[in-house]
Formats: sequence, structure tokens, C-alpha cells
Amino acid sequence: MQKEKHLSILNPNTSPAEMRSKIENACRLGTPVLIENIGTRFEPSLENVIYKNYSKSGNNCQVLIGDKYIDVLDEFILYMTCKVSNLVYSPE
Repeated sequence: MQKEKHLSILNPNTSPAEMRSKIENACRLGTPVLIENIGTRFEPSLENVIYKNYSKSGNNCQVLIGDKYIDVLDEFILYMTCKVSNLVYSPE
């Protein structure tokens, strides 16, 4: 089913600006995104997306990416992969 929705694949070589842009578009369009080899640190402006810190505005869900609120469709899915075997992100 994800093949029909044009999965966007981001890797560690993707610039932070391009990564934000692709994730913003995926949120708006409801398409899935895969971030490969995420490691132990990630782009700080994407924390709200990663931790699903969404806010309701009427019937819409929104997320703060950088300094902009972006509408998030229910179909949006974020996948992440890493090479670290026992990766743990603190809830902070």
C-alpha cells in the first residue's frame, strides 16, 4: 500500500533544510517518509514530528516544524531506521 503513496527516503547526507522541506510536504500531502540511519542525534526542528507533538486546530492536526505550523494529514507516517543496536531516545 505504501508504494502507491510515493515513499520519500531521506538519508544522513540530506541537508537539514531539504529534510524539513520534504517532511513538511509529506505532512501536508499525507505521504510516508523514511529517515535512514538516523543515529543518536537528529535535526532539532523535527522533534515535534518525531515525538508526535501535534496540536488540534478545529478538525485539523498541526505540528510546529521550525517556526511554522504545518497541517498533518492522518495518512502521514514517519519511519526511522538506525544502525545502533540498542538505541534509546530520552523523553526530554
